[in-house]
Amino acid sequence: MLAACYPDRGPQFIDDLDLTITYYDEEFYVDGKPNAQYRYFILRDTVEYVGSKDDDDKRDEFIKEYSEDIIDATRQEFLALGYEEKDSTFIMENASESFAVNLVFLALNNQVIGGVPGWWWGPGYPGYWGWYYPGWGGGYWGGYYPWYPSYIYSYSYQTGTLLTEVVDGQSLKDYRDWLEENPDIDPEDLDPEDVPPLLFRWQALVDGIVSGSDNVNRDRLFGGIEQSFVQSPYLITPNQ
Repeated sequence: MLAACYPDRGPQFIDDLDLTITYYDEEFYVDGKPNAQYRYFILRDTVEYVGSKDDDDKRDEFIKEYSEDIIDATRQEFLALGYEEKDSTFIMENASESFAVNLVFLALNNQVIGGVPGWWWGPGYPGYWGWYYPGWGGGYWGGYYPWYPSYIYSYSYQTGTLLTEVVDGQSLKDYRDWLEENPDIDPEDLDPEDVPPLLFRWQALVDGIVSGSDNVNRDRLFGGIEQSFVQSPYLITPNQ
């Protein structure tokens, strides 16, 4: 969906197309602060990479080059807000005061195909006599209309989207307890109303076109992570 929004309007700086989008639970964040006493958080130990089935090499490279740094950058943002990082056992024992942070990277390959018409004396133009005089081009319409397209162009590009999700700790505990109590249940037999809902308090998407420069990609990605917190001042702990 995000990739479909990119404009095709000629040369432009690649970072002009970067997007940082944030959402929050309006019932939870009231008057600019969370209405519960969150104190602790847990981060997943790896950024989940979602790509095509043939992206194993890219997945391994991404996890090696980016995963740990993304986790650390996200960690530092939450620590700066006043939260304490804990392990999963602690979080589940103090679920009502905790939240979990999920990180997912979505890689998409995009293909663009189009045609450029010849016009006047361009590559597809049949010439004056071709459209004016029947003997030179099959008549006015016969010689004039075949101008398009003069050539077909095709190019591909890759976009990357980092998704950060904050999940309420108590809802996560209830969900995990339910899974343990129903280990053999078939997902196809599930009624969504029977599954404890996960409450997402905050979500951020950092989206952009992947360039050929690793340094440029890193600067844009981590700049987007920082921006997602800059534009979300309500994430601060209630006691600050």
